[in-house]
Amino acid sequence: MRFNERFYERESRAHYWLFIIIPVAFIMRLWWVLNVHTAPVYDFLKYHLGAVSIVEGNGYKLYGNPTAFEPIGYPGFLALLYKIFGTRLIFPKLANIVLSLGIVILTYLLGKKLFNRATGVLAAAFIAFSPRNITYTSVLCTEIFFTFFLLLAIYLLLQFRDRKWSGQVIGILCGILALTKPANLLFPGVLFFLAWLEGKSFSQAFKKTIVIGLFMALTILPWTIRNYIVFNKFIPISTNGGITLYLNNNPYAKGAWQDPFSFPNSPLAPYKNEETGFWDELAVDKLGKELGTKWILENPGEFFKLGFKKLYYVFSDSWDVSFAVENLTSGGPMPNRGWVYKTAKWAYWGLLGALAFYLIMLVRGFLAGKKLGNHLVLWLPVLFFCATYFVFEGQPRYIFPMLPLFVIMAAWGLQSIKKTASY
Repeated sequence: MRFNERFYERESRAHYWLFIIIPVAFIMRLWWVLNVHTAPVYDFLKYHLGAVSIVEGNGYKLYGNPTAFEPIGYPGFLALLYKIFGTRLIFPKLANIVLSLGIVILTYLLGKKLFNRATGVLAAAFIAFSPRNITYTSVLCTEIFFTFFLLLAIYLLLQFRDRKWSGQVIGILCGILALTKPANLLFPGVLFFLAWLEGKSFSQAFKKTIVIGLFMALTILPWTIRNYIVFNKFIPISTNGGITLYLNNNPYAKGAWQDPFSFPNSPLAPYKNEETGFWDELAVDKLGKELGTKWILENPGEFFKLGFKKLYYVFSDSWDVSFAVENLTSGGPMPNRGWVYKTAKWAYWGLLGALAFYLIMLVRGFLAGKKLGNHLVLWLPVLFFCATYFVFEGQPRYIFPMLPLFVIMAAWGLQSIKKTASY
C-alpha cells in the first residue's frame, strides 16, 4: 500500500518536469539553428526551390519545369512561410523549432494517455534531448513537419474520438500527411484499427474511417485537379512512386538509395536530360512502376530478402545527422562535427537498449495475461511504416516519425522495471 501511495504521489507531480524539459529543449534547438547554418541539398533543395517558384508567381516548378515529383505538402508549407516572412532559410528553421517542441508535447500527451504521466514525461524528456530531433531543426526536410501532424492525428483520434468534429479534422490532417509522403494515402486504415482497439465497434470504427477518408480526399483534391490541368493525366499526389519502386526493386538494387539512371543499360536513362539533370516525370513514373512491379512478381524470394535489407538500413544506424552538418551555407561541412555523430550514435544505442527492456516487460505482461491494447496503438503505425519501407526504400532518416513512438515504449519499459523493483 505504501508503494502505491508513493507511486501515485510521484505520478501526480510528474508533469511539473515539463516546465524544465520544454524550455531547455527550446534553448538547445534555438542554439543549434542560430549556430549551425545548414544549406538545403538533395531533396531539401527541391523543396526550397519549389516553394520559391510558388512565391515568385511561377507555380510549382523545378528548374523551370512544372513538376509533381516532390509532393506539395512541405514545399507548400515553405511557400506559405516565405510569402508571409520573406524568402530566408531562417524562417522554416524557426518553424522547425516550434513543430519540434510540439512533438515533445504530443509525445508527453500520448504517453500519458496510453499509460501514465510519468511515462509521458520520461518519453518527452527522451525526445526533447534526442540528437536527431535537435539537429533536424536546421534542415529543410519533411521529417519534423510530418511527425508533428502524425502525432497530432493519432492523439486527436485517441482523445476526441467521440466528438463530431474529430473525423473531419483528422481527415484534413491525413490529407496533409499524404501530401507530404504519398504512401500515407493508406494511413486511415491504421486509424481504423486504432479506433477499433480503443473500444469502438467495428461499424463505428468503419464509419469514422469513412469520414476521415472523405475529408482526406477533399484536402488532396485541389492538388489532384492542378496535376490534371498541368499534365493532362490523373496524378493524385506525386510522380515519384515509379522511380522509387524501380530503383529499389531491380537486379542491381541494394536496399538503399541509388541513382536509377546510372544502372547498367538503365531503361530510364533515355528519359533524362543530361544537361539539366531533369527527366520526363510522367514517362519515368509509368515505366518505373511497370519495371518494379514486374521484377517483384518474377523474383518474390529476392524481393523479400531485399525488403529486410531495406529495413536494416532504416534501423541500423544514425548517420542521418549528416544532413545537418555536412553541407553548410558557408560551402563546407561543420568543423569538429565528429561529436555530433558520436552523440547521435550513443543516444540511438541507448534507445535500443531501453527498447530491449521494454520488450522484456511486454512479454512478461503478455504471459501474465495483461491486456496489450495500448501497446498496439504504438505498434500499428510502426508496422505500417515498416511495410512501406519494405517495399520501397530504406535509409536512417525514415525512422524519424517512429522515434516518438519508440521513446514512449522505452519510457513505459523503464517505468515498469522501476515499479517492479520497488515492490
